[in-house]
Amino acid sequence: MKRIALLSVLISSLTVLTNAQEKRFFVPRELKAAYENGTRSYDGKPGDQYWQNTVDYNIEVEVNPETRELTGSETIVFNNNSPDNLSQLIIRLYHDVFRKGNQRGSSVNTEDVNEGVEISKLTVDGSEIDMEKGILASAVRGRLTIEAEAETNFKTDVPNDARYRIERVEITLRAGTTAKSQIKENSGRVTLRKIQTAQPRSGNYLVIKIARVSRVNFRGDREPVNARGLIYNIPIN
Repeated sequence: MKRIALLSVLISSLTVLTNAQEKRFFVPRELKAAYENGTRSYDGKPGDQYWQNTVDYNIEVEVNPETRELTGSETIVFNNNSPDNLSQLIIRLYHDVFRKGNQRGSSVNTEDVNEGVEISKLTVDGSEIDMEKGILASAVRGRLTIEAEAETNFKTDVPNDARYRIERVEITLRAGTTAKSQIKENSGRVTLRKIQTAQPRSGNYLVIKIARVSRVNFRGDREPVNARGLIYNIPIN
């Protein structure tokens, strides 16, 4: 009987010690939120509320060795498994690392520099999007956010050196050669209230000029980036 009692005391002491140690474990706030939202279980497996979007790609490409060009078509089926409606989809043109004048995190062969990727046709749910038509006048409102993103390999290899910031942007509403309104902002976040007040109409253009870009390196120092030529003309209809 004495041995059984002693064994019971040892097991109880071990249980108390184990519980005390677990309470000292640091649980990140993001992980706690995942537990509370049901997207992750305490055993590490996905929770009942976990979801993940998926994409199916069907790509047909022809290669011309003489001109070094790739031409083709791609069908993308995006499966939205989230509980939310998506307001936008982003298509990243990673091959534009070879576009003439683009910033790169590593050198490329001179013969590989080209005019970049050109989208000649875009359809969404069977409806063709006019690439030259631009945006509706009623959409020129609210806030415009412009971000500078590092080339993928550069960002992966040295993420602490690949932090870019828009330091200055100029947005002009033009009717032909006449500037109806202009905004100059020392960041990439621009409120379009002044442009909206000028009543943009079909036939006008939004001219977006990236005037100054900087890069923050691993020491936290800002270095200027050559942003010359970064001008975008967006037609309004």
